[in-house]
Amino acid sequence: MIPSLGTSFEGCYVLIGDDAKFATDCVEILLSLNVKIVAIVGSTAPTVESYLKKSEHSSKIGDTLFDSSTRPWDEPNVMSITSENALLGINGVLSIY
Repeated sequence: MIPSLGTSFEGCYVLIGDDAKFATDCVEILLSLNVKIVAIVGSTAPTVESYLKKSEHSSKIGDTLFDSSTRPWDEPNVMSITSENALLGINGVLSIY
């Protein structure tokens, strides 16, 4: 779904893939724009979390959920976050064909 012009969101959740460097770069761009990230979900979430805690953006990730689920739609904690908030989902997965 593409939001209509003027739509606002309380925050976003980011789905990430196996490329931790690419995922971290995506998240850092969002944080530098002061986007509130509610959850970062994907297999490399612990790696991204570890890096961000040492970065200049560490103060911006205090309440962020880091979940290493590879199938986030099966995880009740992730589903409760995404269903109870006005969130924008961002896919931070690098695909090379």
